[in-house]
Amino acid sequence: ILLGAASLVSTGAGTDPALVAKLDEMRAIFARMKKEHRQEVEEVRTQSAEHKAVLWERINALEQAQRRLDASSNDDIQYNTGNHTANAEAIGNLQSATNHTWLILCGALVMF
Repeated sequence: ILLGAASLVSTGAGTDPALVAKLDEMRAIFARMKKEHRQEVEEVRTQSAEHKAVLWERINALEQAQRRLDASSNDDIQYNTGNHTANAEAIGNLQSATNHTWLILCGALVMF
């Protein structure tokens, strides 16, 4: 619409002062909206860069941290490194716990 009205005014077909004033008003509104849009885009880019920096800091911190379920499990693993039978028993206990957890989960899903 803005371009069509501009072509009418530029060709001389629309010399109505009200039309020219309306066109100038629309150009001003369009320019203001472009400026506001540019500002919003810059704000979003700045916020995005800040969020990205914070997320990378969290990722790096989590990669540096050693996460353990409990302190005794790490000691057990170090103690059992050379003892294959104890490792096999620990894996069997883990398998049993996993089976029980799976059954509880499936039972909960069936109930609800």
